Amino acid sequence: MLDISIPDMTALINFLERRTMVLYAGSMAEALNSTGTDGDNEKALSLLEGAEGADDSAKAREVQRILTAVTCKDGDFANVLKDHHDRLWIKAGMIVEKYGPNIVEISKICREILGGLSEVEISKEQIEKIPSWAEIERGIEQAVLTER
Repeated sequence: MLDISIPDMTALINFLERRTMVLYAGSMAEALNSTGTDGDNEKALSLLEGAEGADDSAKAREVQRILTAVTCKDGDFANVLKDHHDRLWIKAGMIVEKYGPNIVEISKICREILGGLSEVEISKEQIEKIPSWAEIERGIEQAVLTER
């Protein structure tokens, strides 16, 4: 379990937005080509809405409903919800596109660590040792903060 601190509403909103983007980015990363230089948006959406992405899709919908509940001031819940979805889908896509080669590199390293196993736990320390990880993490944080 990750330890997170949510001391105020801004921190909560930032967390919910980052969580949504991570859930979207999984399907988008699956839709990258082998070099990470080109992603297929239709394939990503199909993966997210299909059996492969059912859990992530359900979690993203739940997180977005919470995000909308805490940010919707005018009572137009459906439109605010759609705006959050569209905006965060685009932001996640921009991050996946920008860091596509890094994502593919991390995927290859993780597959080497897994060694063909279907289930394995990778520690936070192992992930943090992957050079591309810190670059992606900084990029995500910057993407969330620059919008505000």
